[in-house]
Amino acid sequence: MRVPVSIASPPLFVLALTAAGLSLAFWPWPLASLLFGGALAGFLLWRRDGLSLLGFIALLLWCGFQVGHHRALILPESLAGQDLTVVGRIVDLPETQGAGVRFFLEPLGPPPGVSGAFPKRLRLSWYDAPLPPKGGETWRFTVRLKPPRGMLDPGQFDYEAWLFRHGIGATGYVRESAPPERLAPAGRFSVDGLRQEVLDRLRAALPEQASAGLLAGLIIGYRGDIAPPQWQTLIDTGTNHLLAISGLHVGMVAGLGFLLGRGLWRGGVRLRAQAARPVLSDRQAGAWLALLFGWAYALLAGFSVPTQRTALMLGVGLSGLLLRREWPISRLLGWAAVLVILIDPLAVLDVGFWLSFGAVALILYVSGNRLRPPDRQIPGWQVAVRLQLALSLGLLPLTALLFLRGSLVSPLANLFAVPWVTFLVTPMALLGAALLFVLPTAGSDLLLFCAFLLDGLMGLLQFLSEGPHARLFFSTPSPWAWPLAALGTLWLLAPAGVPARAYALALWLPLFWPTTQPLPAGEARIEVLDVGQGLSIIVRTQNHTLLYDAGPRANRGFDAGERIVLPALRARGITRLDTLVLSNGDADHAGGAPALLAALPVQRLLSGEIERLPALPAPSPRPEACERGAFWVWDGVRFLVLHPDGQAEASSNDRSCVLRIQAGNGEALLLTGDIERRAEARLVASQSEAHPLRADWLLVPHHGSRSSSTPPFLDAVQARHALGSVGYRNRFGHPHAQVLARYDEAGVPVYLTRDCGTLRFTLGEPRMTGEETVPACPRRDGPRWPWRSGR
Repeated sequence: MRVPVSIASPPLFVLALTAAGLSLAFWPWPLASLLFGGALAGFLLWRRDGLSLLGFIALLLWCGFQVGHHRALILPESLAGQDLTVVGRIVDLPETQGAGVRFFLEPLGPPPGVSGAFPKRLRLSWYDAPLPPKGGETWRFTVRLKPPRGMLDPGQFDYEAWLFRHGIGATGYVRESAPPERLAPAGRFSVDGLRQEVLDRLRAALPEQASAGLLAGLIIGYRGDIAPPQWQTLIDTGTNHLLAISGLHVGMVAGLGFLLGRGLWRGGVRLRAQAARPVLSDRQAGAWLALLFGWAYALLAGFSVPTQRTALMLGVGLSGLLLRREWPISRLLGWAAVLVILIDPLAVLDVGFWLSFGAVALILYVSGNRLRPPDRQIPGWQVAVRLQLALSLGLLPLTALLFLRGSLVSPLANLFAVPWVTFLVTPMALLGAALLFVLPTAGSDLLLFCAFLLDGLMGLLQFLSEGPHARLFFSTPSPWAWPLAALGTLWLLAPAGVPARAYALALWLPLFWPTTQPLPAGEARIEVLDVGQGLSIIVRTQNHTLLYDAGPRANRGFDAGERIVLPALRARGITRLDTLVLSNGDADHAGGAPALLAALPVQRLLSGEIERLPALPAPSPRPEACERGAFWVWDGVRFLVLHPDGQAEASSNDRSCVLRIQAGNGEALLLTGDIERRAEARLVASQSEAHPLRADWLLVPHHGSRSSSTPPFLDAVQARHALGSVGYRNRFGHPHAQVLARYDEAGVPVYLTRDCGTLRFTLGEPRMTGEETVPACPRRDGPRWPWRSGR
C-alpha cells in the first residue's frame, strides 16, 4: 500500500524539503532567499502540491528555530572572564596538545549562582594537565570562559562558524584555583567511553609507530594523533578524506556485514515460521547485519556528516530490501539529505556536508554512459579509473571554493590509495582493534602489519606531493566564478553525445582570475590581518609586496604564520614577498616567520632585532638590520626606516623597526611595531624634513599598552586614523582604556582588528576634498551570519 509520504514520494517533495534545509547556507542574503522561497512556494501552489509546500514551510521553521536556539545558548558577556564552577561530561575524545589537552564539555547544569540559559557545550583547554580527562567521564572544573570568537579574514577558515555549527556556546580554559575533580568514569554503554578505550589500547599497542595516528583515524575517526607533516601530505595529494572515516568505509563495513549475514543464512542458520516459507530471505538477513555493522561503525566514528549520510542511506535503502521494494539511489540520496537536516539543521554549515553529498551526486551523474557506454564492454578497472578522474575533476570547483586549493596529483594518488585503504587496511585494522579486547597479542601484530601498509602508502604519497606543480592554490574567486565552474563541470562530464564538451573548461577560467583590481602607480593597498594578539600587515604596490611582521606563534602549537598569514597571502594571489620586515624578535611579531619562509620565496628580510629572531629555515635570505635613514621606492611609493637609530636601547620593544610609507599624493602610514615611550620620545626629538614623523595613518604602538602612545608622540604624528592589532579579551588588557582616552582626546578614531577583523584601505587613493577614508570592517559590514558577534 502506498502512503502519501514515503521513500517513493515524488521527487518534488524531497527537493522542497532539501531546499528548505539548504536555505540556512544563504542566511545573510534575506532578499535572495525570500525571492527563491516565494518562487518555490508559488510553483508548489501552481502544482497544487500542498504536501510539498507544507513540508517546505515546516522545515524552514524548524531550521529557524534551531538557529535561534543556538544563539540563545551563547555565553553572555556578563559572565566572560569570571571563575565559574562547572560539572559536566566529556564528549568526543580529548585532543592532546603537548603537556596540555583540549576537549568538549557538556555541562550538566548552569554553574552555582548563574540563572538563565547557559551554553550546552564548551570547548576548553587544560594547560599542563596532570591527569588528562577521557571521553565519557564526568568532571568538576573551575573555568574562565568567553563567548565564541575567532579571527576574521574574508576567504579564510571561519572559526566562529565552526563553533556555532558544533553548538559550542563558549570557549575557555581550566583554572587551577580549585583543583579539577573527576566525579565519575564513563558509563558502561557510553559510545565516547568505548572510543576512548579503543584509542588507549591502540596507543599502547603501537607506542612508537608513525602510522598509529592514521590507524586511529581509520578506526574511530580520531585525528588528534596524526602528525602535521602526515596530514599535510594527505592534503597535498587530495587523500585526506580517506584517513578519517568516510562514507566509503562505512559502506564497505556494511557490505561485509551483508555478505556475512547472507552467507550464514544460506548456511542453514534460518528462522522458519510454521509454513514452509522462511520468515527472512538470505538477502533480508544480510540487510539486517549490514545495518548493524554500518550503524555501529558510524557511531564508533563519532557520527560525522559523511558517516551520517552513508548510515541514513543504508537505513533507507536496506529498508526497501527488507520490505521487498527497490528505490532509485538518487531518491535515497535526497532522503538522506533531508534526514541529516532534520536531525541537525546546522549540518549544512559543515564542509563535509557539501563534499559528501556532492561527491555522491557526482557519482550518480557520471555513472551512466560516461563510465560504461552500452555499445561496448569496459573492464571494471577502467570504470574505476574513469570514476576517480571524474570525481577529481568534478569536485575541483567545490574544493577551490571551500579551501582555495586543489591537487593535481589527486586522481593518481586516489587511484592507489582508495582500494589500498578501503579494502585492504581498514578491514584488517577493525579486526585488529576488536582482537585487542580478546587476543591482545594477535591484535597488536595485525595492527603492526596495518601500520606497515600505511607506511608504504605514505611514502608513495610523499613522493607524489613533492612533484612539480603537485599543489594548486587559488586566489579568492569572484562570486560568479563558482557557478560558472559548476556549470562547466556538468557540461564536461555530460553523457556522450553532448556537443563541444572540451569547451566546458573555458568556464573554469574565472577560478584562476585575480579578483583584486591592479593598483595604479603611487598607491599602496594596506591590510592589517586579524591574527589575534600579534601583528601582520600586507602592503602591496603596483608590482611589489611587503609583509610587516608575520603573526604570533604560541608555545602550544598555534602558528598564525602557517594558519592565517600564509593562507591570506595565497587567497590574494601573492606567491612571493619582495620584503619581509620583522619589527622585533618577539613571538607575537616574528613567530610565524619560519612557516612563511619555508613556503614562500622572500627576496629580502629586515629586522630591528636580528639576534632574537627565531631559527629560520633554509634557504632564507640573510637578515639585514633596520637602520634609520634607509629607504627605497616601489612604483611611486616611498618606504623610509625611522628607527632604530643605532643607540643602545634598554627595552627590546624599543628596538622595533619603525617604517614610514608615503604614497604618491603624500598620504602616509607609520608602522611602529612595539615601541614605547623612550623610543617615541627619540622619534619626536629627531624628526626632520628628511625624517618626517607626521602620518595620516598610525599603527597604535605596542598594541595600545599604557607604556606607549604618549601625548607628545600623538601630537607630533598628527594622525587622522589609528589602527590596532589586538586579540579579543587578550590577557594583557590591550588596548588600555587610558590609551584609548588619549586618542579620543586627540580626535583620532581607532579601528581594532578585535572589533572589525582584517582592516583594509588604499593609501594614496584619490578622493574628493574633505572626504575621509574609513577602513573596511568585515565584522561590521560583511555578511550577517547568525553566529557573527561584535557588530
